Amino acid sequence: MLAIAAVSAAWLLSLRSACAEPGEPVSKTVIGQTNPELADGAVALRFGDYERGVELTLAGLARPTQPRDRSAGLANLCAGYVGLRQFDLALVRCSQALEIDSNNWRALNNRAAAWLGLGNRAAALADLRKGLSINPDAIMLQRSLEIVLREQPRRELRERRVVES
Repeated sequence: MLAIAAVSAAWLLSLRSACAEPGEPVSKTVIGQTNPELADGAVALRFGDYERGVELTLAGLARPTQPRDRSAGLANLCAGYVGLRQFDLALVRCSQALEIDSNNWRALNNRAAAWLGLGNRAAALADLRKGLSINPDAIMLQRSLEIVLREQPRRELRERRVVES
């Protein structure tokens, strides 16, 4: 139960912006084929509607997509599963995104949330550090790292209280 509590509300809020940094436009003009399910899934996730976001993203991934879009869709799916606290599924989807694009720092951020949800702080830190090596200016990664570093002392205090009681 402690592992589930470790994924804080702050981190879940940061996942809502998993598709764009502050200041980036929410929608972008796309010339050529588009995948409306992936786009709508990203919007649903951004608004915290994780069930609908996962549903739409799965539908979008069922259609032929470019590798970059597929990697982004899988990273979004991972964020949705973290939001639903289905951390094992989240790990699978983020790892699939990273197989397609090993420099997908958003997938690394989302996988860190899944690792933390499963109680694996070391793996979460490793993913965040790798993400920051790819994009050191990513505010989302910086905030996630702060959350992980802040969580450890809280967890140790909770565990000490349990032992002392």
